[in-house]
Amino acid sequence: MTLGRIITGLGVKAESLSLISVRKLTKFFVIGDVFAFMIQATGGGIAAMGTMAKLSENIVIAGLVLQILFFGFFVVCSVVFHRRYEAYSTYVATTPNFDWRGMVNMLYWTSGLILARCIFRLIAYGTGADGYLLNNEWPLYIFDSLLMVITMGIFYWWYPSNVQVFGRMLSEEMQRL
Repeated sequence: MTLGRIITGLGVKAESLSLISVRKLTKFFVIGDVFAFMIQATGGGIAAMGTMAKLSENIVIAGLVLQILFFGFFVVCSVVFHRRYEAYSTYVATTPNFDWRGMVNMLYWTSGLILARCIFRLIAYGTGADGYLLNNEWPLYIFDSLLMVITMGIFYWWYPSNVQVFGRMLSEEMQRL
């Protein structure tokens, strides 16, 4: 949602620079994430039955890989938009009412943390239920919980609510024209 707010806040021209339309952006990635989670939950459900352990591990791993692919595509969309808008803004004088570069950098930092967590989970499940990462608590605290706490802290500091307000003001301004 943050990328959509940034794009909307930068105006109509910024929306044309996105790989996916802003109206579809959040829906696409949320649906992809929910689908990947459902695959992981299916694998977890099979594991809970106590049979077909290898199949359940493979299903969970497939869900994690799908999640990483969707998230990787999100990062690609973010980078492409950032580069396109950076190039556009050097030729046209733009003065948005918010620090869009700071917001994009926040998005990169949080995306990196989330991607690191996804990769950790993939490795943890890839080593199996008897692997070191799933049988010891400290890796889960460091590479799962701590990464998400840091992500939440970054969002607390840089929460994009001011972008939403500017985007709404921009929409109201466009309607008056």
